[in-house]
Amino acid sequence: MSGKHVEFKTELTRTGTNTTGIIVPPDVIAELEGGGRPPVVVTVNGYRYRTTVGVMRGTAMLPFSAANRADASSNRVVAAP
Repeated sequence: MSGKHVEFKTELTRTGTNTTGIIVPPDVIAELEGGGRPPVVVTVNGYRYRTTVGVMRGTAMLPFSAANRADASSNRVVAAP
């Protein structure tokens, strides 16, 4: 993963009964330059985790598990390839 980072504000989106994701806007996907599903390091309120961008119902999203939600709460998201 490169040293580049992309920062954007968003809200967590409930995707199921107990599942949550972070919507990644199309301009952010383009800026990450990793195709439609780039690997990223996500930082939410100082809590960092590695993941890849996924697509759910045509929308690019970062998974945000219940365990991650327990460790972080913020609407400030930084995604780095």
